[in-house]
Amino acid sequence: MKRRVVIILFVVSIIFISFALIYTGIHFDKISKPNYIFSTGIDMIKDQGKNIFELNSKYDLGDTFTIEGTFKSTTKSEYVTNQSKTDPEYVKKLNVINNFNDLDTKFLLAQNAKDGSSLFDITSKTKNKDILTTKYYINNSTEYLLVNGIVKNYVNEGSSNYFEMLDEENTTKTNIDYLYDYMFESLKNNLKEEYFEVYKTETNIGLTTQEVNKITIELNDKRIKEILNGILKDLKSDEKAYKILSSVDEDFKKTKLNTKKKYLKNKETITISIYTSILFNNPVKYEIVHLNGDDKYTYSYVGNKDKGSFYYIEKNEVKYSADATFSNKKITLDIKNAVGKKVGSLVYQKDENTTSVICNVELEKMKYDINYSSKYKDVKKDSYSNEKNLQIKITDNLVSKIEGDYTLEYTVTNKANIEEDISTAVLKSTLTEEENNKLDNLYDIVKTRLESK
Repeated sequence: MKRRVVIILFVVSIIFISFALIYTGIHFDKISKPNYIFSTGIDMIKDQGKNIFELNSKYDLGDTFTIEGTFKSTTKSEYVTNQSKTDPEYVKKLNVINNFNDLDTKFLLAQNAKDGSSLFDITSKTKNKDILTTKYYINNSTEYLLVNGIVKNYVNEGSSNYFEMLDEENTTKTNIDYLYDYMFESLKNNLKEEYFEVYKTETNIGLTTQEVNKITIELNDKRIKEILNGILKDLKSDEKAYKILSSVDEDFKKTKLNTKKKYLKNKETITISIYTSILFNNPVKYEIVHLNGDDKYTYSYVGNKDKGSFYYIEKNEVKYSADATFSNKKITLDIKNAVGKKVGSLVYQKDENTTSVICNVELEKMKYDINYSSKYKDVKKDSYSNEKNLQIKITDNLVSKIEGDYTLEYTVTNKANIEEDISTAVLKSTLTEEENNKLDNLYDIVKTRLESK
């Protein structure tokens, strides 16, 4: 009896070990695949993006809301002012600066998901002229456009599917979250195994040289277009993604990649590499090499999701490095030059009501001072206010390229009272050729207004 128990235990042990070895083999085979290793890096970027940009749930007041605010700016440029004395093109740029400084911009965005109506209303004027006054209105599954100075009445632009994908289960937030996650998954799925090269090599990890696995993907213009086409195809074939995007753009089904557009030149490539440990394939270094003819620029990161170091390399020499730390609430970079002297820093900080980014760095003759803040105030269950401010100063060899102070202030409530008179609206087909041309070239009209005194 005792001998039989020993035999049974031995057999069970063999079976258990066999299953464990099979599972371990499958697991190691999976984590050693190039696509899997790159996918983990993509997931890190996706998660960090959510951490930085995702809105706190308490500021999501639903799909019925009114946002009302103003935008003001102050800009100076010693460089543009000097250049405008001899170059007519810089006279236009100086006029843009002066017009922006004199600009009074007010905007309103209202949406009532219950009755299927929304309104975007923006007015930008200087003391002397109207730069842009326009309204975009959706009501009863029809979209309307009104542009002051071009058409006197609302123009019926045709049907709108915008509200078809908004209900209790599919909100604006959940739709955006779905598209965000889906596009990252699509990107991972469109990195074909044939794109990758895998081999053993040695590389610098901090102050030591280590033997590592190197997984590399080289991107040229053709491959970038293949990947983008694959993502576009996925977005059209996925039922939910297609419905969301078609509700915003009814012609999304017809959307095609511009094959004539060049993302990279003929002799230009971007090579992305991930270095992993030999045994467990844990990533220890990330690297991007940009080759453009004879020019080579290398960007690398050594570390993990919590801390590490960035390096910028030109002609095989480290020009700048940055020691970095990451957390959900704070990201810091201490930037150094080639000899290890600190030349600046970047600090991103986020708490429940405030987000700030402070960057001060001097790179050779260029100096960058950037200060961004976003502050929520008067936060209530059904409303809040926000003020965003960006201060920027860039100097080149002590000459000011740009000095700007930009402020966006707005209030948000969970109510919407939209009443627009569309009784005199006209069909777009009834507009004159001149009116249609002006609507199609609205951007150029606004640009010309800003460039003139």
